Amino acid sequence: MVHAGQNEPLAKLWDIDDEEIPKYLEIERTLINADKIINQELVNLGVAGTIFAGSYIDVKTNKTNINTIDQSKARNIINNSPLLKQYEAFISIVIVKKSYDELKNLLNGINELAKKREPFGIVVTLHVINNEVIITSCNYNKRFLRDAEKMGAIIVSSTSCGQENHEDKEKDHESKIFDEFDINFPVFGGDGLYIKHTDPDKPEKYSIGFWAICENNVNCVVTAGHCFYGYPPNTTIKADCYHSGWNNEPSDKIIGKSAIYITTPYDLAIIDASDINVNLKLRAAIRNTGSAYSELIINDGITVSTIGAHLCKSGYITHVSCGYLKTLEGFVINIFGDWHENMYFTSTPATSGDSGSPLFSFSAINIVILNGILAGSFGGDTTGFLILSTIIEYAKLHPVTE
Repeated sequence: MVHAGQNEPLAKLWDIDDEEIPKYLEIERTLINADKIINQELVNLGVAGTIFAGSYIDVKTNKTNINTIDQSKARNIINNSPLLKQYEAFISIVIVKKSYDELKNLLNGINELAKKREPFGIVVTLHVINNEVIITSCNYNKRFLRDAEKMGAIIVSSTSCGQENHEDKEKDHESKIFDEFDINFPVFGGDGLYIKHTDPDKPEKYSIGFWAICENNVNCVVTAGHCFYGYPPNTTIKADCYHSGWNNEPSDKIIGKSAIYITTPYDLAIIDASDINVNLKLRAAIRNTGSAYSELIINDGITVSTIGAHLCKSGYITHVSCGYLKTLEGFVINIFGDWHENMYFTSTPATSGDSGSPLFSFSAINIVILNGILAGSFGGDTTGFLILSTIIEYAKLHPVTE
């Protein structure tokens, strides 16, 4: 159903009117809190991985869905726990075939198989909602996929495999947030990032993640590590990185030079912005589009860990889109054989050129919480992102918030 007052990205995700967003955000916050308490109690009771198989929230039904392999035992556990009994109104029991321990053992087995067979171009995820371990792969790795399927994994053919296509958005005049004659240009998360490689006439386009303060109190910008393929990691040769607003070609305004980048075990790059162009102004905000709010203020940074909670991204190519957190466990081996770890996976739409963009959740209609950066879209509705806690720990940085 299309609503007359449906302009905000969350309204489109939840299929509601814009004015209903605060109500549904409050429902989601309540469910997230209930989900955490319920799962911790199941851990305390020692049944989280044996009788149960994870949980996920559904904002539209106002429920926390709890997977179990034994409905009778699950109901008895809930009835005999005073704490769980308090949240019974939020609980919906879902019967599944595999316990969480079984799923985790299968995931670990696939991990060991991957180390032995050395596949590439695969995404392996533990899906609580589907109650399966799912492998998304290109049309190779046949021996690995055959063995993994025998172990019990579900195989899904990738629709990307390095052949991603996209259509550039038409110029959105409503998203323009500064006067065309203003000499100062704000730099937002989600803006374009052009990287000049060995051929200066063919810059690569990606997305800016977020502004942070790095070691020695230096301004820096975070993006994805694979944006710098072509330069050896930690090389003394630094790539020049330039800013671009949405729908624009590369500007001559430099953000900075690559400081560090890695592609394994994490997909992460840091740009030294200490000598940023004087007309560029870093902002603790994310660019928005098609909304009454052209910028989204970052006021916190955490990692969402509740399956079914909303997550959005703002990227240079596809702009702002939202989806749901799908899985907290899994790994990626890209087409170059690099392993990516500490990634979560969402259904948030993205494509080539959105890499590095910020992942965030809304706390209010124009205020957001930073969650990480987009690593890549792996076909279908699977998008992987590097979680914020890993970025902070590895790079020793602090996101700038307002």
